Amino acid sequence: MKNNILFIFLFTFFLSFTNLAEAQNYLYSEVENLSVRIEPDLDSKRIAKLKEGERVTDLGRTSRNEISVKLRGNRTSGPFHLIRTRKGIEGWAYSRALSNRPVYVEDFIEIIAFSKYNQIDSRVKSTIRQIVDDCPKSFRDYILINYKFLTRNFEEVIIKNDNGEIIGSENISRLVDKYKNGVVILQKGSEPYYIDLVPQNPRVGDKWESVDLYCTIAAKLRCDCWD
Repeated sequence: MKNNILFIFLFTFFLSFTNLAEAQNYLYSEVENLSVRIEPDLDSKRIAKLKEGERVTDLGRTSRNEISVKLRGNRTSGPFHLIRTRKGIEGWAYSRALSNRPVYVEDFIEIIAFSKYNQIDSRVKSTIRQIVDDCPKSFRDYILINYKFLTRNFEEVIIKNDNGEIIGSENISRLVDKYKNGVVILQKGSEPYYIDLVPQNPRVGDKWESVDLYCTIAAKLRCDCWD
């Protein structure tokens, strides 16, 4: 009888210790849409994606192989970790994109005018600058908003905060290949929002008037457009 009680006590203690150890062994995704794969290989099937800051459980296994990839503009190399998501999915995630500390996630909006033809209309530039300047302080207090004008380096658009720290990166090359030029709004956690600079019913020739572009962006950002 005593042996049975001792066995039950030790077994319960072991389970409690195991659960506690696992509970304290969390990792956090440092990038948006971090892939979780069946095997520790970039060619392996992706079975889940992690949002930036998402917490997962480290299952204590590290791959023998290492890979070299670019993360937010920097070349990194490292192995994979075996992890479990909150939904119970187990798979391999790149170690250099994981942190053992909670990740502070900064929201951002980046307005990008782009062109494959090495030139962006000056009116488009001035309109985008104007709307960022006009955006209400109450809006800017809780989300970072900025702009860029790009004629190259579309594969990796680096997003920085006011302190110059990299807080995101986006690949807009597919949009550029499809539309050649235009405006795209990048927002944390959302799909890119494309604005065609040649609307179906243009007011002046085949170009936007400034007020058209201003109001279109303002409507997307939910800011007030001027009268």
